[in-house]
Amino acid sequence: MHALALQAAALVLGAAAFASAGGKGRARLGASFGLIMSAIGWCASRWPQLSRAIDLSGATFAGPFLGGLAAPAFAATAAAAAAALLLKDARPRALFLVAWLAALWAVPTFATEAALARWWGYGPRTLAEAAHIPTNDDAQVAAVVRLSPSRGRTTTRESVRMASSLQDVRPDEPPSTGVDLSPESLAKLEGFLQRAGYRDVFAAEALDHVRRGWLMWWDADRALDAMMIAVPGRAVPDYRGALDLIKVGPMTAERFEKLQQLDAEATADPRSGFEQVTRSQYIFEGFAAAYARFGDEAKARRWLGHIDNLLLVTEKKVEV
Repeated sequence: MHALALQAAALVLGAAAFASAGGKGRARLGASFGLIMSAIGWCASRWPQLSRAIDLSGATFAGPFLGGLAAPAFAATAAAAAAALLLKDARPRALFLVAWLAALWAVPTFATEAALARWWGYGPRTLAEAAHIPTNDDAQVAAVVRLSPSRGRTTTRESVRMASSLQDVRPDEPPSTGVDLSPESLAKLEGFLQRAGYRDVFAAEALDHVRRGWLMWWDADRALDAMMIAVPGRAVPDYRGALDLIKVGPMTAERFEKLQQLDAEATADPRSGFEQVTRSQYIFEGFAAAYARFGDEAKARRWLGHIDNLLLVTEKKVEV
């Protein structure tokens, strides 16, 4: 309704402006100008969102540049369209010039939207819409029974909604619509990540929800596998969460092999996942504690040695 109201206003105001400037005979030109600029304006209105999507997809220079260019380009297009309709020399080719101006906006707009939708999942508003899963409003409710003394009782019971929002797993992020974390929804999220190749506008959010979801269902093996997912340039292992699971899990050869896989991943790409000093220290201590639990003192001390290379570390040196 808002778009129709704006288009109607453009037709009326365009006709009135041309008529007041050049007589009643030009009212039709003004209406044509309003119709043309409404169509081109729709394309221009898409670019603030498209430029933001381009920025988030990795083109950090092109996105803001195109977003800032949209307004002056639209103004220049309006001037060119008015000139094509009013100038005597351009009037015989007015239809061709106006069509060329419209194509100059329509082709890049539709091509960019199609490319972003194909390669980066642009279009859906929420993760629930993109992955075809219920939101937190329709999430399952599980009954959790804890076998521990509390207020004179041997068990405690509570109802937990099996749902999550992005703020639950990354508190520094703005709130987002929650999603259902039932086993069926988690399987759909894993399939969504596989289809998207971990390159999607909601890929990071979906991966965080998968990791949190299997923990909520107390499935340590699937949670550990999810936390170890690494895709170069797209997904980084959750080192701290994975190491916590290895430290408290069974001391098996399979768990030790996964610890070595994490070690190899961290060594191969020491920049991803180690952007903050405090977080890096916790990860280094986690590696040291995990290796110490498996009796590998040499590697435990090697990871402790990394702490000495961190800046602004005020804690005492940790020993095995």
